[in-house]
Amino acid sequence: MLNWLLFAGTGVLLVWWSLSGFSAADRNNIVQALRNANYFWVFLSIIFAILSHLSRAARWQMLLAPIGARPSLPNAFMAVMVGYLGNLALPRLGEFVRCAIISRYSNVKPERAIGTVLTERAIDTLCLAVATCIMLLTQFGVLSAYFNEK
Repeated sequence: MLNWLLFAGTGVLLVWWSLSGFSAADRNNIVQALRNANYFWVFLSIIFAILSHLSRAARWQMLLAPIGARPSLPNAFMAVMVGYLGNLALPRLGEFVRCAIISRYSNVKPERAIGTVLTERAIDTLCLAVATCIMLLTQFGVLSAYFNEK
């Protein structure tokens, strides 16, 4: 309980600190924007974000399976989410944090987990290269018109 209160209190303190530099008019504009927001789109984006993170956790489970590691989906999901939190502290730190979390809670050797993350990044890079090539081939006319204009 004390742990939860510490983190919740830290969150409240950080929100207060970030808003303390705003003028009263700025804070009023924020409140009005929150009142006028269409929360359907907010909730829809939250649902799609969670599905995206769940699919990433499931993909990581598939990469871990050949090395004999069978983490549960909730453990893989939480490791992915803690990894995102680590990326906020220092870019790319999240990949190592994710491996540390999964090795701690699912008995996966850290070096094997790092190998799966490297494999995942290599596959992501390959997919990005293929998508870029497809875009260049299908949109060559648009790109050439743009470059001729500029």
